[in-house]
Amino acid sequence: MILSMVDTTRIELLIEQATTASTEAIRLRKLYRRRTKSGSETRQQNLAAAVDDIEAVMKDIRSEMGRLSYLHLPPKLEDSFRESSRQAQLERHKLLKMLGLRARA
Repeated sequence: MILSMVDTTRIELLIEQATTASTEAIRLRKLYRRRTKSGSETRQQNLAAAVDDIEAVMKDIRSEMGRLSYLHLPPKLEDSFRESSRQAQLERHKLLKMLGLRARA
């Protein structure tokens, strides 16, 4: 039972981190959408930092996603976890598009 509570808390924390990273990405995209030139150094640095934040969160999410079938989470929490992962990936792709990149190695 304790293991289940730890897993649930870990998943909730990852959902919160992914939501925070996605919200920041949305904020930056709105800020830099048409107000700055695409070659602006500050814009490039801020967008790259947001991509790095999302990638850091996604590394942990991918790790937990592999264990998802073994965790026996409540369906609502599992759906929230999958949705936050999807949203983070979507924002990452949008940021990369703004940076003029297709994929990152």
